[in-house]
Amino acid sequence: MTWKSLMVLTNSTNPIIITLSGGNGPAFNQRGDLLLLTNYHSEPVRVGDIVAFRVKGRDIPIIHRVIRLHEKSDGYIKFLTKHDANQVDDRGLYAEGQLWLEKKDIIGKVKR
Repeated sequence: MTWKSLMVLTNSTNPIIITLSGGNGPAFNQRGDLLLLTNYHSEPVRVGDIVAFRVKGRDIPIIHRVIRLHEKSDGYIKFLTKHDANQVDDRGLYAEGQLWLEKKDIIGKVKR
């Protein structure tokens, strides 16, 4: 019951997530940190936000920072992410042929 309540309160299918690696900036630095995720429509994802996302074909969510947005005039937004410790963006982690994340890929934004 507690998990379902958290899902409703945070609007996220995974309201709490555990980091599997560290070093993603000041938000979390240790493997095993617990992170609270929110997915409110009133709080859009922006450059600099740390998000958890799913990639087609991978079971484990990835938690990285948004480094670029591609916004269209109709409100459609795509996201590009990168781990703070990496030199290149995450396109090598995305599904084959995928260059950007879409809103449907985002599980939630890390609440600081």
